[in-house]
Amino acid sequence: MRTKESNGNRLNKHDKLIRKLQKEVRGLVNRVGDIEMMGAMHIDSHIKDDLVTTKFPGSDKYLYTYDEIAEKHGVPKSRVQKIAEENDLTRRKFKTIC
Repeated sequence: MRTKESNGNRLNKHDKLIRKLQKEVRGLVNRVGDIEMMGAMHIDSHIKDDLVTTKFPGSDKYLYTYDEIAEKHGVPKSRVQKIAEENDLTRRKFKTIC
Protein backbone atom coordinates (compact mmCIF):
# COMPACT_ATOMS: atom_id res chain seq x y z
CA MET A 1 0.00 0.00 0.00
CA ARG A 2 1.13 3.49 -0.70
CA THR A 3 1.09 6.34 1.77
CA LYS A 4 -1.54 9.06 1.76
CA GLU A 5 0.45 11.32 -0.52
CA SER A 6 -1.24 13.21 -3.28
CA ASN A 7 -0.42 10.47 -5.78
CA GLY A 8 -0.80 7.55 -3.35
CA ASN A 9 -4.59 7.19 -3.44
CA ARG A 10 -4.72 7.65 -7.20
CA LEU A 11 -2.00 5.01 -7.71
CA ASN A 12 -3.80 2.59 -5.37
CA LYS A 13 -6.99 2.98 -7.46
CA HIS A 14 -5.01 2.32 -10.63
CA ASP A 15 -3.39 -0.76 -9.09
CA LYS A 16 -6.83 -2.14 -8.21
CA LEU A 17 -8.08 -1.40 -11.72
CA ILE A 18 -5.02 -3.09 -13.25
CA ARG A 19 -5.55 -6.23 -11.13
CA LYS A 20 -9.25 -6.28 -12.06
CA LEU A 21 -8.43 -5.95 -15.77
CA GLN A 22 -5.74 -8.64 -15.55
CA LYS A 23 -8.27 -11.01 -13.96
CA GLU A 24 -10.78 -10.20 -16.71
CA VAL A 25 -8.17 -10.82 -19.43
CA ARG A 26 -7.28 -14.22 -17.88
CA GLY A 27 -10.98 -15.13 -17.91
CA LEU A 28 -11.31 -14.11 -21.56
CA VAL A 29 -8.19 -16.06 -22.53
CA ASN A 30 -9.67 -19.16 -20.88
CA ARG A 31 -12.96 -18.65 -22.74
CA VAL A 32 -11.16 -18.28 -26.07
CA GLY A 33 -9.26 -21.51 -25.36
CA ASP A 34 -12.55 -23.28 -24.60
CA ILE A 35 -14.15 -21.92 -27.78
CA GLU A 36 -11.16 -23.03 -29.89
CA MET A 37 -11.37 -26.51 -28.38
CA MET A 38 -15.10 -26.67 -29.13
CA GLY A 39 -14.41 -25.52 -32.70
CA ALA A 40 -11.82 -28.26 -33.11
CA MET A 41 -14.29 -30.85 -31.81
CA HIS A 42 -16.87 -29.50 -34.26
CA ILE A 43 -14.47 -29.85 -37.19
CA ASP A 44 -13.56 -33.36 -36.03
CA SER A 45 -17.21 -34.40 -36.18
CA HIS A 46 -17.48 -33.11 -39.76
CA ILE A 47 -14.31 -34.98 -40.68
CA LYS A 48 -15.78 -38.19 -39.23
CA ASP A 49 -18.94 -37.65 -41.28
CA ASP A 50 -16.90 -37.16 -44.46
CA LEU A 51 -14.85 -40.29 -43.72
CA VAL A 52 -17.93 -42.51 -43.73
CA THR A 53 -19.82 -40.83 -46.60
CA THR A 54 -20.06 -43.17 -49.57
CA LYS A 55 -20.64 -42.26 -53.21
CA PHE A 56 -24.18 -43.66 -53.03
CA PRO A 57 -26.08 -45.75 -50.48
CA GLY A 58 -24.73 -49.29 -50.31
CA SER A 59 -21.51 -48.43 -52.13
CA ASP A 60 -18.13 -49.55 -50.86
CA LYS A 61 -16.46 -46.52 -52.48
CA TYR A 62 -15.95 -43.40 -50.40
CA LEU A 63 -17.01 -39.97 -51.64
CA TYR A 64 -13.92 -38.11 -50.39
CA THR A 65 -10.24 -38.95 -50.18
CA TYR A 66 -8.18 -38.00 -47.14
CA ASP A 67 -6.62 -35.18 -49.19
CA GLU A 68 -10.03 -33.81 -50.18
CA ILE A 69 -11.28 -33.93 -46.59
CA ALA A 70 -8.15 -32.17 -45.33
CA GLU A 71 -8.46 -29.44 -47.95
CA LYS A 72 -12.21 -29.04 -47.33
CA HIS A 73 -11.73 -28.44 -43.60
CA GLY A 74 -8.38 -26.65 -43.76
CA VAL A 75 -6.50 -29.21 -41.69
CA PRO A 76 -3.41 -31.30 -42.40
CA LYS A 77 -3.91 -34.73 -43.96
CA SER A 78 -2.18 -36.27 -40.93
CA ARG A 79 -4.99 -34.96 -38.71
CA VAL A 80 -7.58 -36.64 -40.93
CA GLN A 81 -5.57 -39.87 -40.75
CA LYS A 82 -5.32 -39.60 -36.97
CA ILE A 83 -9.06 -39.02 -36.56
CA ALA A 84 -9.77 -41.98 -38.84
CA GLU A 85 -7.44 -44.21 -36.84
CA GLU A 86 -8.83 -43.10 -33.46
CA ASN A 87 -12.40 -43.85 -34.59
CA ASP A 88 -11.65 -47.10 -36.47
CA LEU A 89 -12.52 -45.45 -39.77
CA THR A 90 -9.27 -46.19 -41.58
CA ARG A 91 -9.65 -47.08 -45.20
CA ARG A 92 -6.96 -49.74 -45.24
CA LYS A 93 -8.08 -52.98 -43.76
CA PHE A 94 -5.53 -55.46 -42.51
CA LYS A 95 -5.48 -58.71 -44.45
CA THR A 96 -5.33 -61.90 -42.48
CA ILE A 97 -2.74 -64.40 -43.58
CA CYS A 98 -3.65 -68.03 -43.08
